[in-house]
Amino acid sequence: MTPAAFTIFWVDGTADGLWLADKAGWVGVAVVCPRTAWTQHKHRAEFDGAGVYVLDSGSGDQEEIYIGEADVLRARLDNHYVNKEWIRVVALTARDGSLNKAHVKHLESRLLALAASAHRATVLNGHPSRPPQLSEVELFKADNFLGEALPLLRLVGVNAFSAISGSQPSPDLESAVTQALTLESAGVRASGHVVPEGFLVTEAGGLPAAPKPTLPARQVSLRLALIQEGKLQPDGDRLKLAEPTLFSSPSAAASLLHGWPSNGLAEWTDGTHTLKELQEKEAAS
Repeated sequence: MTPAAFTIFWVDGTADGLWLADKAGWVGVAVVCPRTAWTQHKHRAEFDGAGVYVLDSGSGDQEEIYIGEADVLRARLDNHYVNKEWIRVVALTARDGSLNKAHVKHLESRLLALAASAHRATVLNGHPSRPPQLSEVELFKADNFLGEALPLLRLVGVNAFSAISGSQPSPDLESAVTQALTLESAGVRASGHVVPEGFLVTEAGGLPAAPKPTLPARQVSLRLALIQEGKLQPDGDRLKLAEPTLFSSPSAAASLLHGWPSNGLAEWTDGTHTLKELQEKEAAS
């Protein structure tokens, strides 16, 4: 990987205010504005022109986002300020005004496709965006802009467009805890592994249809959300995981799968050793 340097500027001198994020040599800028600061900063020049934006509507184990585009960002975001519920907006625009309506329609379509393939966020858009017809040169410009923008989105905390790192375990990795692990207890059978963002469950079946009363409320809410999104599906009188799903930790994964609080360090094993034992062995080496 090529090293890269980015700059984040806190305009208000605080993380709760407006941010400007950019990269040396790039014409674009990412503007991060909390809803509470929108009316204060809406007249900035960055909102004068065309751009694509992400409305962040929630946080936790699963992002909720709305992706949009506008030829005048300020007008569209003013409308969303009145008519939509969101916590912050992350807008991408070009300082030199080089983005036009066709460019941002293309960027919106690409971001929707990336979010759908990454499976990391709930996308609140009602329907997919149809990409415009662009010449070969204009298509190159738009895709090059997006290529520079995606790391900035990750930098400011928008993970919805990034494939899960290490989504496939590798036997060649030096770290044993990043290799395939299994969980088999109380009728639940699951496979997964540690990734930089947390713990990825690649498949799971035999999950109880209803959790125990001891399961924390946050886990109950996440379980219901996964059922509503079709990621947890009926399998006889139990449930199964329909697609790989990222959790914040091994214990968060084990607890949701079991339906009661579980210690993931003890539940996940390589067939011989628990995850805790594997980590202790690595720490001692």
